[in-house]
Amino acid sequence: MKDLETKGFGGFCNVAALRTNSFSSIPSAPGVYAAIREKTKQPVKFLARSPAGWFKGKDPTQRVIDLRNRWIDEAEVIYIGKAGGPATGPDRTLKARIGEFVCFGAGIPCAHWGGRAVWQLVGSDGLVIAWMETAEPRSLEKRLIEEFKEANDGKRPFANMRA
Repeated sequence: MKDLETKGFGGFCNVAALRTNSFSSIPSAPGVYAAIREKTKQPVKFLARSPAGWFKGKDPTQRVIDLRNRWIDEAEVIYIGKAGGPATGPDRTLKARIGEFVCFGAGIPCAHWGGRAVWQLVGSDGLVIAWMETAEPRSLEKRLIEEFKEANDGKRPFANMRA
């Protein structure tokens, strides 16, 4: 997490706390956000069925073997997302996108299909969400994913299926 702090990220709220405070600490501005699994000696475990919301009738569940194959033990950052910017409009703020992301994980059918693998992690309510405001979320998201890949043998963050 120190790496994200150095890059200018803030917030660092766990999912359970965000659900409790109705996302009031998140800015209504464009930016990027990251889902973080704090380092632990506990091995990662996956749920066979995703608790996330079915959006447009689609089951968000992924095969456990596929999740295991994408997992990177050493990585704390498991998903990087973007919010807002010129292509998406002013209402797609960090507050809106993170809210959708977290609500989707709670089983609400929201428009946040990206990062859905996060919710098959046992203990996903303990994940930490950090964010950073930027006027260019798309380019920063891509840069952060590329930096992650450079540090992790060409692999993307666990729940970033595409960049």
